[in-house]
Amino acid sequence: MDRAARVVSTLVLVLALVAASGPARGEVGEVTGLPLPRFVSLATEVANLRLGPRRSYDVVAIYRRHGLPLQIVGEFGNWREVVDFEGARGWVHGSLLSGRRTVMVRGEAAVLRRGAVPEAPAMARLAPGVVARLLRCEAGAAWCFVEVDGRRGWLARVRLWGVGGSPTS
Repeated sequence: MDRAARVVSTLVLVLALVAASGPARGEVGEVTGLPLPRFVSLATEVANLRLGPRRSYDVVAIYRRHGLPLQIVGEFGNWREVVDFEGARGWVHGSLLSGRRTVMVRGEAAVLRRGAVPEAPAMARLAPGVVARLLRCEAGAAWCFVEVDGRRGWLARVRLWGVGGSPTS
């Protein structure tokens, strides 16, 4: 392989790796001007996750849960590239998403507490997969204030998906 071919091959590889890595921290969406990545929730009971940003792309998953938290990592026209709590990645039409923030209990059960300390009285025990409305969660805080079935209380941030800055948190 001559030098020019090696340079072109290397350049193609580097561009592919950059494209696959997703948006950089601090980036904003080209369509909305909103930060990427950012969390949203499913605005409907049912939504298709597609391989690409058009209806002609195959459906790879069907979400059937209003309020499900998703993380937007890309934008193309009216479509949003999202990552879910399991790490599945694909495209959802923007009209099916809401800016209303929700979180999901992950891992083991989480205890909803009256205060933002482990010693605060317990209000409820939430099973993994429970979705709660996020009311407040300061950057770097150990506790988030949420609402679940009309009850407001505090959940340990480490028990939640939908509050961090990466697809795994």
